[in-house]
Amino acid sequence: MTLPHDQPIAHHLGFAAHDAEALAKTYSAMLGAAFRFANYPVHNLRGEPAMLKVAYGAVAGLVLEIIEIAEGDMPQTAWLEKHGEGIQHIGFWVPDVPKATEQALRRGATIEWIYENGTEKVIQLRSGASVEDIVAEVSPASLTYLDMPRHAGSVSIEFIGPSIQQGMIAPGSILEGRGELITARPADWFTKDT
Repeated sequence: MTLPHDQPIAHHLGFAAHDAEALAKTYSAMLGAAFRFANYPVHNLRGEPAMLKVAYGAVAGLVLEIIEIAEGDMPQTAWLEKHGEGIQHIGFWVPDVPKATEQALRRGATIEWIYENGTEKVIQLRSGASVEDIVAEVSPASLTYLDMPRHAGSVSIEFIGPSIQQGMIAPGSILEGRGELITARPADWFTKDT
């Protein structure tokens, strides 16, 4: 089964955690997941600095991302306070992050965070910013977090594009060499009974 190249593709499950290392150890012990850790200095939509401690892992066809807020206020902060540790977002690869973000916003999602890969750019949006204002801040090298409408559950979505994916698998990066764990599934997964 091949998905059309212009459609979203499930990329990872994103967890919010009070302690990224402890949760990663649990998934390693239970499922054999292999994790790497990184710290990311970022800014939220109010332009305030924050620090994320992130564990990226892979096991049996899944990428797992565990995010701990080391400093500051990020979308995961409020989510942890309301729901506790657990799956906070589903990451989707999309061929065009600005276009996917615009479509989701027009369908009722709200923006939580915009991060531009490899830059020090700080994005600040005023309350009530229009879809056009928001999309103008999203570059193809960005990733976006969107809060879904209430009837869609409490899990956010994240759109990542080709440049973010390339950065994640480049030499020396967080997912380098993890492809065999990510794609470990039967070859005829959708075409034969297994």
